[in-house]
Amino acid sequence: MGLSVRTAVIGFVVLVAGLCQFATTTMAAGSDEASASPLAYCWKKASMRIELAPCLKKLLADAEDLLNTTHGDVEHEAAELDRVTDYRSKNVARTRASDERWRAYRDAECDRQAEAMSPGTGSGDVYLSCRITLTNDRVRQLGRR
Repeated sequence: MGLSVRTAVIGFVVLVAGLCQFATTTMAAGSDEASASPLAYCWKKASMRIELAPCLKKLLADAEDLLNTTHGDVEHEAAELDRVTDYRSKNVARTRASDERWRAYRDAECDRQAEAMSPGTGSGDVYLSCRITLTNDRVRQLGRR
C-alpha cells in the first residue's frame, strides 16, 4: 500500500472515529439534560401541565433501573473482593449498608424539598425531580456514568 493510500485510510479512520464520538456525545447530551434538571427537561417536552408527572415518572423509572443495575455490578465486585480477601473485608455488607443509608438520605432530602413548598404548587413534581437527580448522582458516584 502506497503512502498516499495509507494516509487516506488513516484519515478516513480518524474521520469515522470523530463522527462516532460526535454522535455519542450528541445522544448523551439529551440524557445529560434530563439528568441535570429533570423538571426543566420535562417542562420543555410537555405541551400541557398534566404531561409533567408522567414524564418525571418515566425518568425516575429509568434512573431506578440504572441504579439497580449499577448497584448489582458494584455488589458483584464487592463479593469478588470479599472472596479474594477471604471475606475479611466484608465489602458486600458494607455496600448494602451504604446503599440502605443512601436511600434513606435521598428519601429524606426529597421529602424536605417537597415539603418546603405549599401543596398544589408542584411539590409532587419537585419530589420526583429530586429523586431523579439524586438517583442519577448516585450512579455517577458509583462510577458508572
